[in-house]
Amino acid sequence: KTAQVSGVTALEQVSHLTRLQLGFSFAVILISAFVLFALYGRMKDQDELYRRAYFDSATGLPNRLLLEKNIEQLLIAPRQGALLVIHVNRLNVIASTYGHIIADQLLNLVARRITTQQSEEKHKIYRVTSDSFAMIALPDSFSSDTVRQFTQKIADNVVQISTQTFNIGERHLRGDISIGI
Repeated sequence: KTAQVSGVTALEQVSHLTRLQLGFSFAVILISAFVLFALYGRMKDQDELYRRAYFDSATGLPNRLLLEKNIEQLLIAPRQGALLVIHVNRLNVIASTYGHIIADQLLNLVARRITTQQSEEKHKIYRVTSDSFAMIALPDSFSSDTVRQFTQKIADNVVQISTQTFNIGERHLRGDISIGI
């Protein structure tokens, strides 16, 4: 025989409590999903803000602000290295003649070729102005001769890129590039 309290069997009470527990669990899951969705959206927004603050929108390269931040960090624990500035000459003329879209495409191609040639992780290329890039070169060795050889190799690669033709649509442009170390 089943026990009854106020006309309700124990089995009915357990069933009712189970439904309440499932309802509560479902509510907790919905609230958790909402909170996680909101946190994901916020993290995505923060990531986008970081990207906009520290990366160039035209090339996708780190920008001047990130370069300055990285230089500050390097000055705390100084070591031998060099700062290279790479300037794309006549970019204003190209932008005036062919338009800013072509000039941006030329910058992207120059950056891509420099990055491809300088694939080592010891240095990174940054976009610092509308027509120039920068690199921090940090060789493994700390001697002045090693830094000089290392930067000379980078400069030679940039000069080689400067002599190449860049095909943008039907146009064949030269990436006239100068470098300072």
